[in-house]
Amino acid sequence: MDDKKRFEDCPFLKEKKVVYCKAYPLKKMLPLDRLFEDENLCFNKSYRTCPIYQKHAPETMTEMSICYFLGTENMLYCDLSPVKKYVPVYSLKLLNPCSSNAYRDCRYYKEFKEADTDTEKVQGFIMEREAYYCSNHLWIKRSFDGIKIGIDDFGQFIMGPIKEVLLPEKGRWNHPKNVFVTLKTDDGVVILDFPVKGYINNVNDAVSSNGTLINLDPYGDGWLVEMVPYSGFKSIENNESIFYGEKAKAWLEQEAFKLRHFIESEIGVTVADGGEIWRGLRDALGIKGNLLIKMFFS
Repeated sequence: MDDKKRFEDCPFLKEKKVVYCKAYPLKKMLPLDRLFEDENLCFNKSYRTCPIYQKHAPETMTEMSICYFLGTENMLYCDLSPVKKYVPVYSLKLLNPCSSNAYRDCRYYKEFKEADTDTEKVQGFIMEREAYYCSNHLWIKRSFDGIKIGIDDFGQFIMGPIKEVLLPEKGRWNHPKNVFVTLKTDDGVVILDFPVKGYINNVNDAVSSNGTLINLDPYGDGWLVEMVPYSGFKSIENNESIFYGEKAKAWLEQEAFKLRHFIESEIGVTVADGGEIWRGLRDALGIKGNLLIKMFFS
């Protein structure tokens, strides 16, 4: 059996060309297909106005149509992972699980094959079709004797790495507008309420000691609380601040539009219409997370 038949790349191993500034102290990589060349100064003669270029360019630098310091590189990433991590193509070893038949044992691949009809992506953010969504980015799903509650994919992205989670006490009643859960991040504290009265019959102690579970698996291991609604599930279905189905999808698209507008107005990077918001954008552009938290959770 030849190598071509012995080894098979995971179908969700994707390749993308990125650009970066070779003169900038940090290698911040941006997907090339998310940038408009005619609007980015690196791709036209406006690069000469860039303070980084002016600082590092030799006095005898020949004028070019694009910036001399604009670098490109081909990167690989997993399209199923909730957090995009770019890896240089040349660094991928032959026996890496992603480039061999071992990818079938990958957690993300198995979850996709087992439930690939249960989720969809909205502007790059994962959305579970059977979940209900609160306007403060809590999701709600039916459980055996009530409901299960957690943070949605968009919400965990806005918060960034979650360091500490303060959950409500098991065995007490939750009242709307009271503090439901408090999440501490590097960029600030997020305090969320829950719009429905209910009895808290279980909490996820694992996220109390490891908040990154919410970032890595927001709809699975990163769940927060199980509750029995005081007025039954109708109190969820009839609540105007809770969305489901097409209404939830339209709401999430509006949230993504707000994020896109923020990126374009505050950071100066244009995201192509209809394109997914790149998951690594937060770190690559040095976006101040406190501004995002204020925008979506105040």
